[in-house]
Formats: sequence, structure tokens, C-alpha cells
Amino acid sequence: LKSDGEVLLSSAKLSRGFDTVAELKSGTLAEGESALFVEGIYMGTRTITDVFTAADGEIHNISATSTGISPTTRSYPVYSEDINGDGITEVPTTRLAASPDGEERWIFEWKRLHADGRMETAVSTYHSYEDGWYVSVDLLAGCNIYIEREETPTASRVLFSNLDDSGWLTELFSIETYTGDYRAEQAAASGGITLGADETAAYALHVIAPWLDGDTLAEGFGLIHSGWQSSAA
Repeated sequence: LKSDGEVLLSSAKLSRGFDTVAELKSGTLAEGESALFVEGIYMGTRTITDVFTAADGEIHNISATSTGISPTTRSYPVYSEDINGDGITEVPTTRLAASPDGEERWIFEWKRLHADGRMETAVSTYHSYEDGWYVSVDLLAGCNIYIEREETPTASRVLFSNLDDSGWLTELFSIETYTGDYRAEQAAASGGITLGADETAAYALHVIAPWLDGDTLAEGFGLIHSGWQSSAA
């Protein structure tokens, strides 16, 4: 509202192909500015995030490129979050990891946004929805990550390996999830780094590659909260 009583209105378009808004949330850009993160469905099958700011009395969609579309489209309905606790809201994008035939395992590249629309990766994670946890895979930069999962009635194991150009797998580390009555005891006795326990499961990290730092991997481990979806879009 200007001093003479005139009402100023401004609008900015959602990305072309943005079908349905699923969630609105306030968040923070890389330099600390506030922004509105609009999560929704793109072209009926994928998830997309548009990010809006207000400057000089106008609203701007800073995530939309010259094509009019935000480059945040992804295969899972996972929404923006301060994934690493740095006070900045990161937007997840996805890339497919190598895995056995018939399986789809996705790496999430969490992007921080600048006020001018630039994006950069803050952290990369893998989410094991079957087991309820996620882990940072930043230490595996440069690796062609290959992910396998196997389970028994009381435990599961997710193994991370490097797949080289010749097709040879080099095992890197694994995370085991125990769900039996003695889950905490099993995790403690597994010979790995215990990652904690809750009312349903206990977790242990097993470092295989000697160049990986177990403490850093353990610091990047967390439990998936209810705001993250698990079905492919």
C-alpha cells in the first residue's frame, strides 16, 4: 500500500507444467533471505519445487529458468528441507544409482538456492525407505555408486559399492537394520559402529573400504521423518 492509498499488486507464474500445489512452506536461501517454497506435481507424474522471493515490491520465481520451468523436477515426492541443519532450505533433486536389474535406487542431490536463482549441491543422500533411514554419500564423490539390499526376518543390509568401468564391484560400506526382540544387542554385537535404536529398529554401520572415515559416515546418518514420502511419482 503506497502512501497515497494505491494498492500495489504483483504476481509471478509457476513453472510451465506445474499441475497441482501439494505444499507451501517458508524457507531460507543461501544468503539468509526468506523465500516461499511451493511444492507440487509436474506434468502429472513428477514432483517440482518453485521458489518465490519478494524484492522491490515485486514477486519473483527465482527457480524458473529461461524456459519457464524450475530444474528441480524429480522422481520422488520428497519436499524441500534443511537436510543438513545449516539453517538453509535445500531442494532435493534425484539421480539414479546403479543397482541390480529390476531395482531403482535414487541418490538425492539437495540443492541450496541463491537469490539470483543459482543452485549448488549442499549434500547428497541415499534414503532407504524400507528401513527408515538416510545417509550422506558425500564421501563417495567420484564413485559410481552401486546399491544392493538384502533382508532376513529380523534384519536387513544395504551395501554400497563402487562399480568400475569393467563391471567390477568394490564394496565400500553397509548399514544393517535389526528389528527383532534383541535388536539393540544385535547391533552392538555386530562389530560395526552402532547408530542408535528406536522403538522398532536398531542400526549399525560397517565400513569396508579402508579409506572411508566411519565417524563421518555415522554423522551423516539419520532417520526419515514422516514428511518424506516413499512412493515413486
